[in-house]
Amino acid sequence: MTDLDDLFEQSRAAGPQPSAALMARVMADAEQVQKAKPAPVPVVRAGLFDRFAALFGGGGAIACGMMAGVAGLTLGYVQPEGLASLSDLLVDTSTSSLSVEFMPGYDSLALEEGL
Repeated sequence: MTDLDDLFEQSRAAGPQPSAALMARVMADAEQVQKAKPAPVPVVRAGLFDRFAALFGGGGAIACGMMAGVAGLTLGYVQPEGLASLSDLLVDTSTSSLSVEFMPGYDSLALEEGL
């Protein structure tokens, strides 16, 4: 053991003890708190929207879904100019197939690494 451990051991053995008068006051206060009657909690009934929102995970989930819908409608209706040029870059219209590969296979990685 180090000197610091010895000091901690000594302080644990000779720790301060509360007086009997202090403990009596603490216990008297605790009994008064236990005997006190708690205030009644008002009962609030959930409204129609609250019950509907609870079906889908709460108001936050409904707000996120509505914002995703608004974003989808906006992108679909307005179609920003950058979105059209991006789709032209991704889809090669010179071939008859319209498949786009977003996740390249291992072969392209092996060619880049020189394996």
